[in-house]
Amino acid sequence: RLTQEVDGNKRRPRPEGVGQARVVKAREPPRNVAKYTLEVGMPTLLYGIIMDAWVNNQPDGYLLKYEPADLAGNPQIQDVYASITGGTSGTDAVAKGTFSRAVKEAQTTGQLVAEKVVELSEDLWADALARMQDVYWQWINLPAPKLHGTRQSTFATLWAAGRVCEHAHLSSYCENADFEKLGQGMVLPSWDEEAREAKSRANLPSLEKKHLNQAVAAKIDELIQSVTRHVEWVLLWPDVVQAIRSANVGLTPSDVTWRFSEALPEATE
Repeated sequence: RLTQEVDGNKRRPRPEGVGQARVVKAREPPRNVAKYTLEVGMPTLLYGIIMDAWVNNQPDGYLLKYEPADLAGNPQIQDVYASITGGTSGTDAVAKGTFSRAVKEAQTTGQLVAEKVVELSEDLWADALARMQDVYWQWINLPAPKLHGTRQSTFATLWAAGRVCEHAHLSSYCENADFEKLGQGMVLPSWDEEAREAKSRANLPSLEKKHLNQAVAAKIDELIQSVTRHVEWVLLWPDVVQAIRSANVGLTPSDVTWRFSEALPEATE
């Protein structure tokens, strides 16, 4: 999606059937569901949600993941889809995400000055925090199933709201220093106490980096570092390609077609 966003061809639907596959993951079910969900599953899902915003941050950008045929029969959604696809041409050369715009600018200008790196990091953090507010609002409002007549919060709700340690069977995440801190949740309980009183997503209090679980904030910093390095790599790529293609195929030991030009010396005892 990043390449399509940068090149302005993201709104050209793939041919029917292309991009669909059945993936079988050869791994056994997690032995500790709570540990896997809180320490791996929820954080990984959050990273993808944030990256999605960095690539395309349009409010209705999720519709670009659907084929036009999937939206048939709903005129209202079809109108929205048409408004973000560039009309009948299906093209829009303007990247709609902070990450994708940075890559496009690097390709166009051929440079990335230090000030731009700082500005990019700040913009990425702003987008990430806004998307985490979306996650918080949606996940705390997930249906709560009943167990023995009592409503039970899902792992997603507990993790997004930073309420993991409030659960009787999960309090070790705050009591045991050896437990993975990512499992404690996305935001601090102090921010959740204020945010849970909001009546709508728009009324949520401001979310800043200091309001996040430090382990989560560190992971977002790593993501942002990866993004800035990717943009820097875009500038280096032409030189890398030129270096690779400057040698004839088969003359470099790393080539799959390379063969020893001379006989190897016989091994001596």
